[in-house]
Amino acid sequence: MFMAQLISTLIACTINLITATWLINTRPNVCTPEGAPFTCRSTRTFYSASIIWGAVAPARVFGNKDDAWYSPVQWGFVAGALLPIPFWLLSRKFPHIGWLKLVHWPVLLAATSNMPPALPYFYTNGLFIGFVFAFLLRRYRYSWWSRYNYLTSAALDTGVAIAGLVIFFALQAWEVDFPAWWGNPADGQIDHCPKGSYAYKNEFNPDSE
Repeated sequence: MFMAQLISTLIACTINLITATWLINTRPNVCTPEGAPFTCRSTRTFYSASIIWGAVAPARVFGNKDDAWYSPVQWGFVAGALLPIPFWLLSRKFPHIGWLKLVHWPVLLAATSNMPPALPYFYTNGLFIGFVFAFLLRRYRYSWWSRYNYLTSAALDTGVAIAGLVIFFALQAWEVDFPAWWGNPADGQIDHCPKGSYAYKNEFNPDSE
């Protein structure tokens, strides 16, 4: 297992570096709205985070300086400390209700840290797949679940990676566009702010008034 993880990490790092270098050299508008679908949502998210925590400083974003917009976020510390208590008390009072012991607020809340820059349908798909494999199959097909669940998870991840490679090299690399519909708009801006909005102007056109 260690050798498999080590070798796959080395291969992935090499391929990622080669792919990133190739995209930068062949896509003049990469990481911009005009470079869809290569708009680099993750890169913009980490860039924004670096500006917030480095240049702007947390006190001006989450604190009480300059009327910080996100200062109420600090109440999350209080909410996070209090939320587990009622469920712990209920599980002690009603020990026959098994699901109360399974409510783990740190895990539930920590999952929200993975939200940006994902799109909303990422979570509906994940919730559906998780419900099927982590609840239905585990409860009603436990023998199958215990034997094949992790293998199925690895297969799904591998299938996504292979599908991404096939779609890119077979279609997108040859400028073949997918049909445009509400889930796949022609400009690829399904996750972007509406044009003309304050957020859009500041994210994609910082020099605008």
